[in-house]
Amino acid sequence: MPAVPGIGEVDAKRPTRERENLVAERTRLVNRTKAALARLGILDVNPALRKTAGRLEALRTPEGAGILAMHWRRGAAHAAAAR
Repeated sequence: MPAVPGIGEVDAKRPTRERENLVAERTRLVNRTKAALARLGILDVNPALRKTAGRLEALRTPEGAGILAMHWRRGAAHAAAAR
């Protein structure tokens, strides 16, 4: 029969578990962002980099539309539909 871990052993594992959860969440968010950009035809962006936030305005779809302009139009359409 295996030994039951003590409270100290369980508490010692907590930081590792929390870090694993945070890393998994970050990976999930980066993958979702990459997938959304790939649907727009933008494949050369790494959302994990800090400088990516500054480049968002310059990103264009293959048709030449800005992705932020598309986002604002979509948001306005949803707001109009909600009225």
